[in-house]
Amino acid sequence: MQEWVESAWAYPIPMPAEFVNHAESEDGLLYRVVQHVQADEARIEIAVIGAVRHAHSRNYMRERKATSPLILTALASCRRSAPQFHDARARPYTRPWSLVLGCLFATLCQGGLRRTGMRGILVTMSKSPFVKRIRCLVLLATSGILAAQTGPPSTGKFYIVGMGTAPDLITVRAQKVIARADVLVGEEGSFEKDWADLAKGKEIWQWPHNFRRLYGADPKALKDADQRALAESLDKIRRQLVEKIRSAVAVGKVVACLEGGDPMMYGMTLFLEMLPAGVPSEIVAGIGAFQAASAALKMSPPYGYDTNAVILTMGDWPGRVDINEKLMATGSTMVFYTMGLDYPSLFAQLKRFYPADTPVAIVSDAGDQKLQKVLRSTVGRFLDDLDYRSVPVERHMLFVGKFLTVGQARKDALAPRTPVPDARK
Repeated sequence: MQEWVESAWAYPIPMPAEFVNHAESEDGLLYRVVQHVQADEARIEIAVIGAVRHAHSRNYMRERKATSPLILTALASCRRSAPQFHDARARPYTRPWSLVLGCLFATLCQGGLRRTGMRGILVTMSKSPFVKRIRCLVLLATSGILAAQTGPPSTGKFYIVGMGTAPDLITVRAQKVIARADVLVGEEGSFEKDWADLAKGKEIWQWPHNFRRLYGADPKALKDADQRALAESLDKIRRQLVEKIRSAVAVGKVVACLEGGDPMMYGMTLFLEMLPAGVPSEIVAGIGAFQAASAALKMSPPYGYDTNAVILTMGDWPGRVDINEKLMATGSTMVFYTMGLDYPSLFAQLKRFYPADTPVAIVSDAGDQKLQKVLRSTVGRFLDDLDYRSVPVERHMLFVGKFLTVGQARKDALAPRTPVPDARK
């Protein structure tokens, strides 16, 4: 025992630089030491020893009388005071009798602990008379009892959560992640408008509506002074928010970024590109506008009689290579995300590649049982039949294709089937 103690003391546990903060309170120091060791999944005894030794080096043992009870109860009490340690799968973290015993036995041993530190206690275990050994064993055993009540260690994580296209289309997984989250992130105004109930009691961070604008551009390469200033400003905002997310996850918090629909379809996923590779992250899929709008149409887009592909696209923009006219040449079903779509220009293009009687449909507020609407027409009559200007600008989709009328009928329905070769022959 003495040899083990001497060896352990000769090679101290390395402490990260952030622990060396002489302005920090004793509670804050011990809480972060324990949290760091738990994150590394080290033995719980090392957490106690590390806390005592670091506190001893800061002269807490000589200046504070409450140090030893605090060390013993730190593992349990930090779970009660810090929501980021919550894990729905864990056992209850603390029990009153274990806290009482911890404080009682720690106070019993307090005098020796303040005088000699943990090293002295452990050495005493190997050399001292029977009574002192019992006192030391009680101290270490109590720390083990408390450690057993804390449940498995919890680590921070960053989530991007798809919220679906309507309040009642949120998934069960999304609800569980939001319930566990310490911090919610989203676009300005989204919480007040869509998720006020879910945000109650949570810390909220928001990004501006133009958050993604000029992402990927080098501000120094922009000649226009206004654009350069905007690019620099938005780049700073993005980096600051990403750093806040990284720091929160590093101390064990769960951060959830809420996005309408499915975040993988024109969602804000740049956070994952900017965060360091080692930050734990997960994307929770949501019911997107394409799925919800297809359900509203009650027709399956892949069935196009003599076509099978479904092209998801948006309006052309400067520098785009796969422009819509190239895609239209295939005659496939086309689905347009209509952010700022120029309808007259688009239908001028469609008329060159699709017959005038090709069916089209607009679905607005897809999935919302109160607001959802479906408007139908054809490529040739769309601009005359429908008042497309009255449709909610950012809450509708345009579908173009034969699937809207033919259903699941296919051109090969009556054609003889070609036998599939048997690979075993």
